[in-house]
Amino acid sequence: MIEAPVSGSSTEDAPTIDVNDEELKRVIEARVVMGYRVESLSETRAVLVVNGRKRMFGLRGGDEKRTEVTINDEGRAVSRNL
Repeated sequence: MIEAPVSGSSTEDAPTIDVNDEELKRVIEARVVMGYRVESLSETRAVLVVNGRKRMFGLRGGDEKRTEVTINDEGRAVSRNL
């Protein structure tokens, strides 16, 4: 099981997310360590969100970037930007 913050919650009250596919679980855990949040999750698909880089002393930028991670027919994780 993965303990990852779902979008809008803090890490202290992070719900436990049950993922059956080990490859998807591995990718989600790695991305959460890098600062991503889990926005939505199913058995073969996850949408992860990370805050973008801020520029000019935080006055511009900072848009959220979404990444979709899916498991293909071969059992490999495939990610793409949304």
